[in-house]
Amino acid sequence: WDSASIAVENLAKFHALSFAFAKYRPEEFEKLTADMLYEIGNPGDEPDENMMALWMTMVENAVGVVKEEHRERVRDFAMKNNLWNKFYKPIG
Repeated sequence: WDSASIAVENLAKFHALSFAFAKYRPEEFEKLTADMLYEIGNPGDEPDENMMALWMTMVENAVGVVKEEHRERVRDFAMKNNLWNKFYKPIG
């Protein structure tokens, strides 16, 4: 368990570096990440049936941890605000 814990902690630190890089060197970050895609489907196209099923699963998993009274609003937001295209952009 100790080794796994340390590995996850270091992975989290590495992931956090992308946020710091984007904040403190936004021009370099944009230049280096402009061509990066999380390649599931084609980001310029409307999602096909399989991609939409994947998206719905992700949305429903997220909605599942939200308080009951907020679930419909969160679901509507995810489905109506073109978040699909943001799925393909590196975060930072």
